[in-house]
Amino acid sequence: ADLATKEVITAELGEARDRLTSTPPGRSSMRVVSLDKYLHKKEDWVAAMKRHDKSKTVLAEILGGKASAGEGKKEAAKSKAAVVSEESESESESESESESESESESESE
Repeated sequence: ADLATKEVITAELGEARDRLTSTPPGRSSMRVVSLDKYLHKKEDWVAAMKRHDKSKTVLAEILGGKASAGEGKKEAAKSKAAVVSEESESESESESESESESESESESE
């Protein structure tokens, strides 16, 4: 999400701070968006979000232009799955060929 969207979401969470502090998921959400920093030092929060976004962009460039590290991981998992699938198919074909050769040898005897 862009900075403006993050700011809107964090502001709304700030309004519900009392409810958020009463549950573990709420406290976790507060940490994820750095709610306390937003409420007490908004300029620091904005600077931290900009640094985070820049780091994410640089990482995406390093990972080959993927939009996020998560997408890079997904693509890597798909590639790995494709390789494993191809290996399985190759093994199956090899086994089939071996069985055919064995049957041919048995019939010729």
